[in-house]
Amino acid sequence: MKRMMRCLVALGAVVLSGLPTSHVGAAAPTTPGIIIEDQPFTISRNARSRIVFRIPESVSVSRNSIIGIRVHRRIANRSSFRAIASYEATAAVIDSVSLRVSQTVRQSNGALAASVSFSLSADGASVLRIPFDGVYPLTITVQSTRDGPVLAEALTFIHRESESAPQIQVSAAVRLESTPSLKPDGAVAVGDRTREKIERFLRFLSSVSSPLTLSIQPEIVSSLATSTDPRDVDLLNRLHDALKTRTVTTSAFTTLDPSLFAAIGKSEEFIEQVRFGETTLNRILPGVPLQRGSWWATHAVSADGLALLRKAGIVSLILSPAAQRGT
Repeated sequence: MKRMMRCLVALGAVVLSGLPTSHVGAAAPTTPGIIIEDQPFTISRNARSRIVFRIPESVSVSRNSIIGIRVHRRIANRSSFRAIASYEATAAVIDSVSLRVSQTVRQSNGALAASVSFSLSADGASVLRIPFDGVYPLTITVQSTRDGPVLAEALTFIHRESESAPQIQVSAAVRLESTPSLKPDGAVAVGDRTREKIERFLRFLSSVSSPLTLSIQPEIVSSLATSTDPRDVDLLNRLHDALKTRTVTTSAFTTLDPSLFAAIGKSEEFIEQVRFGETTLNRILPGVPLQRGSWWATHAVSADGLALLRKAGIVSLILSPAAQRGT
């Protein structure tokens, strides 16, 4: 029995030593919580930042009350993060600064704004040092005096990231669309407004050399190909030349709402229109590459609409401002 107890104690010591914390089994704080309204998260260089927070009304503070801001040891892994965030563990403090309430700026809504310096290398009485890349716990406390009990506190996190980290590549997204050119009597007529949109689209393509994500309503190029007007023939030739070095996303023949088609049970009809749009672009603009896995959403996308797009082979969405509302 004694041998078994020794084994259990040894096993417990191994488990606890695996946590990168100075205190394990910490209970959730019973003191009132400070509400953080604004703070920096990613710190990539030495900077002076602002932390805006609100002290609970139940906590009485004076101009001489102490605001403590502490940086704790860097988080080692996801398990450590979960343990610290749930107050099951507390990481050791590596640096701290203190200031009086009188040294903060009171906002119009009653919140306090504290100015704090973060440094990647320099030490100082008013500087919080974060020496390595990673995520660090940050605690904010309020005390009547430096040695007094904590009256309110908050736990948050900051992230140091070296400036040499890879940058995210971005591209502008542009869509060419217009009102349908097909008239009720079956005739096709390209209007002056549509021609002006195509002209602006071509001017934009010629002025931008950086990557672009393009979407074109196939009905527009179909109407240009059908028209015998010399202006439309010229526009189609110029459009074809401008798109040979670009990639165009998949689009239905005309602007359609996949969520609506899914709601009324017309999934196959929607997919047919998407395929018809692809066929139209390939036929009229040969040599222009199509990005079949992307879809330019012009309407809010429901769960059923998303499932329909996935059924049509779409794996990524470009959300226009109209589509972002309600999605």
